[in-house]
Amino acid sequence: MKSIFRLLPLAILATFFFACGGGVEGEDANVGEATDTATATQEAVMYDVDLGSSIINWEGAKPGATHTGNIKLQSGSFSVKNGNIEAGKFIIDMNSINVTDLEGDSKAGLEGHLKGTGDEKSADDF
Repeated sequence: MKSIFRLLPLAILATFFFACGGGVEGEDANVGEATDTATATQEAVMYDVDLGSSIINWEGAKPGATHTGNIKLQSGSFSVKNGNIEAGKFIIDMNSINVTDLEGDSKAGLEGHLKGTGDEKSADDF
């Protein structure tokens, strides 16, 4: 029985260590200006995105919760050849980010955080 009481503090300490940040972190994203990765051929047909009806739906997740929303394009175009998309260029308007699963102060707080207009931790996002 005494050995159980000796191991209990060690077990609690190990639980806190592994539950509070002892996990593996991902790699940092490369941030910078977009670069061209595909070029359309001369035979391709170029299409402009209809900005009024185009929207990007997103879902973000963290341990224990997810959030959903949408965001608008600032501009966009893509080229098609033989029914296949060859290349495209899209600029996303990050200021249009909209959280759709929250309301009121929670919605405003998350949107401010994602836009970088909230607290100092906001710089970690967009």
